[in-house]
Amino acid sequence: MAGLLVVPTAVVVAQEPSEPGTASVEVTVWRRVSNPSLLYLSTRPEGGHWQTGNTALDMSSPSRSGHFHQSNAVKVAVPLAGGATANVEVTVWRNVSNPSLLYLSTRPEGGRWRTGNTALDMSSPSRSGRFHQSNAVLVEVPLPDAIPAATCVAAERVERVRAATFQVRNTDGSSGTAFYVGNDEWLTNHHVVEAFVTTTLTYGEVRLSASVEGSLADYDLALLRAQPPVSVPSLRFVDTRPAVLSDVWVVGFPPGVVGTPSATRGIVSKYAPFSLFPSILAGEGVVLQTDAAINPGNSGGPIVDECGDVAGVATFSVDTSSSGRDVDGVEFGVAAETVIAQLGNLRSAGHDTGDTSDEESYLTISAFCTYLTNEDIDAEECARRSSNLDAVYERWGLWAKGIVDRDNVVYRLNGGAELVRANVSDALLALGVGCHELDIFEDGISTHWSVPYRFCFADSTPPSATPTLTAPTGLRLQKVDIPFAPDDIQVSWNAVRGASWYELWHSNPGTQWAPKATVATLSWLDTSPGWLITDWYKVRACNDSGCSAFSAPEVLE
Repeated sequence: MAGLLVVPTAVVVAQEPSEPGTASVEVTVWRRVSNPSLLYLSTRPEGGHWQTGNTALDMSSPSRSGHFHQSNAVKVAVPLAGGATANVEVTVWRNVSNPSLLYLSTRPEGGRWRTGNTALDMSSPSRSGRFHQSNAVLVEVPLPDAIPAATCVAAERVERVRAATFQVRNTDGSSGTAFYVGNDEWLTNHHVVEAFVTTTLTYGEVRLSASVEGSLADYDLALLRAQPPVSVPSLRFVDTRPAVLSDVWVVGFPPGVVGTPSATRGIVSKYAPFSLFPSILAGEGVVLQTDAAINPGNSGGPIVDECGDVAGVATFSVDTSSSGRDVDGVEFGVAAETVIAQLGNLRSAGHDTGDTSDEESYLTISAFCTYLTNEDIDAEECARRSSNLDAVYERWGLWAKGIVDRDNVVYRLNGGAELVRANVSDALLALGVGCHELDIFEDGISTHWSVPYRFCFADSTPPSATPTLTAPTGLRLQKVDIPFAPDDIQVSWNAVRGASWYELWHSNPGTQWAPKATVATLSWLDTSPGWLITDWYKVRACNDSGCSAFSAPEVLE
């Protein structure tokens, strides 16, 4: 399983304490706002780290009654302390007549299904606003006999650790390593990002804009915030120190390693107090010494045990003795116990770059894409397309935070010449097939260029706005008289072949279009229209392959 970009605090269904020989596992469901047919699962040991699948559930199977669509049963191996796992099976049910109603069935592997008779509460938005998350449901799972941590096989865990380890790339060309710990939080060293308030995290073709949320110079730790793809797992910390002479691995980006991280193997040589290194670590804590190679660029990366759990943060090495002789295999990281103890302080510490000049100001690009004139593109759809755009197009769009006046924005492609908006189209057409970078700057506002946003052109035809469905027709509005109160509005439209549900959107003068309802019927009653103002409506058809273009808008004066 893989870690999701964001997990807000979940509401746990009240249960009795775990019986002896069982473990409590929490399950929650995610629904994508832009396409409610896409559902994902998260699981965790009660109070542990969330893990989320990166593949949407298959909701195509109808129930026997025909009243529900049922997902495939998903088997999840939830890691527990000591290297054991608790296996649980989960399936999700969606009401055909009202797709917003979701129910959850859970069972221990091979056990009896338990289905809640109350629909999941899907009202909690993710921090990004891209998902709604359900309340968490607790299932009791029989515990296998404890498996000693030493039975973990590092080769079976290394890909998970590598997938959670990204390169830090600063605007001045300096670099380091960071790793994902969940809830959009990443850990690295303070000295990697001490002069920056934003940076870029990279893994292969993936690029993430990250902000430095907090740092502690005395512990050489920094906390970054960036929303990862759903395929990025979160790493957990060890429960106890790995023993001296036990194997550990350092994962990161030393010189010469690009794209994806490498791993070096060693042993735990000893543990020592910070006080032995006062010129580097001024706080009170513990360092882990190892002979696994830590080179420039590894700083901030995870030191993991053979179960893939984080035993420390790679921080510094000793390469010469006091006499000037070369030294090999003397490497140090901040031990996990110290990192865990300082996480709360990192979140509240803030970050001081030491820059005494005027306050720094950055723009942040959240989405960039090309599209057809007749397409209705929002920021999320634009960001989704950014890795597979078309070199031939009709329009381009940019979503960015911090812009005061778009007429003052300057653009730059692949670090080249500065461009004004009118010249960007010609420059884009000249790029051709391949991956490129865009950054922006606003005169009088920005003090630095934004973190570059990566996008890729493919040699293909532009994506259709209606992959399988036509736009609904016959949108009709009718007032329903309500005495002594604003009238209700009955909205109806013609059926679209292949549609599973319909999205109704609404706006008033001076407001943006916003979703109003998702229904499986061909009509909907608006019981809260505007008062003494006009109401505009439009509708689009959707199924598991996506949504159509919107109907022509209709207004009721």
